[in-house]
Amino acid sequence: MKKYLPFFLLFLLFITTIGAIWDIWSHNANILETFWTPSHALIYFSVAGVGFTILGVVIYESVKLGRFSPAEIPNVKGLALAGSGSVFQLLAGVSDDIYHNIFGFDVTMWSPPHVAVIFGAFVTVLGVFELRDEKSEIRHFISSILAISMGIVFYFFSTLEYEMNFQHYTLTMEDKNWDLIHRWQPYGAYLSIMIIPVLTYGITLATKKFNFAVGTIVTSIVFFIKYLMFLWYNGTILDMYFPLLLPLCGIVFDLLYLKCKNWAYRFYAANIGMGVTLIALTEIQNPLPTTWNSLLISLIGVLILSIAFTRLALNGISLKGYHHVIALFLIVLSVPTLAFAHEKTETIVPVEKIAPDLHPLWILLEFFIILYAGYKLAHLLATINRPKKD
Repeated sequence: MKKYLPFFLLFLLFITTIGAIWDIWSHNANILETFWTPSHALIYFSVAGVGFTILGVVIYESVKLGRFSPAEIPNVKGLALAGSGSVFQLLAGVSDDIYHNIFGFDVTMWSPPHVAVIFGAFVTVLGVFELRDEKSEIRHFISSILAISMGIVFYFFSTLEYEMNFQHYTLTMEDKNWDLIHRWQPYGAYLSIMIIPVLTYGITLATKKFNFAVGTIVTSIVFFIKYLMFLWYNGTILDMYFPLLLPLCGIVFDLLYLKCKNWAYRFYAANIGMGVTLIALTEIQNPLPTTWNSLLISLIGVLILSIAFTRLALNGISLKGYHHVIALFLIVLSVPTLAFAHEKTETIVPVEKIAPDLHPLWILLEFFIILYAGYKLAHLLATINRPKKD
């Protein structure tokens, strides 16, 4: 069982993915829902399955040791990180119900509990990525690459609304405020800014771990999954814009990494090149009008986040050296007009209150907070060491 543990956890996470797609589809189809829905049940039962599986492994290993001492359990770093992600997801589930009751119906995915579930899943797959298979390098490589790819797919759920084409549907439903152009017009520059942190962090981690450029492999897997989602969505009442051609980003990363392999800053060069490629792909697909201002915002944001998350992947998650970046985020977000992403939205669904959506920078800040908290909680759990009694 232990040698197939990463694949079993990835299977449960795949079930979570199906539930998330279902839930997002329900939101986008303007179907009124509460917390207690079949899609939510699928998400949280699979999340609970991940948590209880990890707990079962820890209990089993503790019984073998004769005491609860996680520091002595094999693969404890990965187990603790995956377990921490599940904890955040379950807490987000509870807070989601509370959030619905206080703030009202979620018009889009952008509420703190929703993105916390997504980012908690990313922390979980990072734990699976860390699980070491000493008996099979090939099996270890496959499970690690699948884990990073699955994490990027999860993260893309936070930007899925941007890919939705509601034009035909909204004309039918007479609800113009669902239209992508109406809702995203002021924030079209932020798509590449939101995506680049997870691409940078995930691909850098995997390349560093195996000393092998994996950008093309990872982005191709992500693109394949997104393409399957594209086919499914476009077979229903909703439409999705064609998925970003992410493999081009991976190819650019790999080529620059190999070209600069003997240079100390090769990861930074590769990730910046990947980020610029992402901006180009985003603008080619972008249904919103391209402006010099949006291109400048995209470029500045992508450059800053490429460097920041490359450093995090290479040196470990820490607040050291990031105080100025965090302070800048907080200053920008302290401006009331920047606190929420969309103006007040009217919807044909008969609900009393509509929950506000967050600015893209709030989403990025929450991603960093959960990533940081996940690693810190995992470190705390993994270092518990009860000495053996004489």
